[in-house]
Order: sequence, then structure tokens, then C-alpha cells
Amino acid sequence: MVLTVFLLNLFLSALAVVTLPGALFFPLPMFSLLFRATTWGLMIHSMTNRMLLTLLPTLMLEGEAYALAAVAGTLLGASWLLPKRVYPGEDVTRGEAFRKALKETLRIYVLITILLLASAIVEAAARAISG
Repeated sequence: MVLTVFLLNLFLSALAVVTLPGALFFPLPMFSLLFRATTWGLMIHSMTNRMLLTLLPTLMLEGEAYALAAVAGTLLGASWLLPKRVYPGEDVTRGEAFRKALKETLRIYVLITILLLASAIVEAAARAISG
């Protein structure tokens, strides 16, 4: 279960839904985050306090990971659209800026991977404890 949750969160939720749309047009990750926050808010609204406290650590870890995924997507999209603003003082072409942003995105994804793995472990533990 941990591996399945982790892989779905990493590849589907973070990469496909948040980061990759930003690589096409940099404001899109913010809309993905807004949709996710709204969905989480609607879900949390009907929860009991006990359920919320059980779920809260998972939401905090996942939320931070998705925020970092949005940063990565925004960086990728802005790098090829506005290379001079993303890398001021550097004379980079759009392609060079995108490749540089891609390297930075890979570093960000190391953190995202750690956060989502921790989140999947915490979620599995919370499910086991709460029954």
C-alpha cells in the first residue's frame, strides 16, 4: 500500500497534475494547487476532529510536496518564456534557461520524493492505527 500511494502521489499528482502543466505555461500549477486545496477543504469540512487529527500529518507533508512541485513547474514554464527574468544577469537562450531549470527541478524533486514517501508511510500508519 505504501508503495502504491507513494507512486500515485509522485507521478500522477505531483508530476502530471502540478509540474508538467507548469512547464507548458507557468501559471497553471497555481490553479492545480487551488483545485487541490478546495477539494481538501471540502473533504475536511465534513470530518470529525479525530479523523482530521489523524489525517493532518499526511496533508501537511503532501501539501508541502505539491507546493514544491508547483515551484518546479512554475520555474520550468517561466524559464523558456521569460529566461531573462528567471536568470537575470545571465545571457542565456530559452533552451539554455530551460535546461538549467530542468536541473534545478530535478533537485527539487529529490525533496518532493522524500516528502511524498514520508507522507505515504504516515498515511499507512494512520490507517493501521485508526483501523
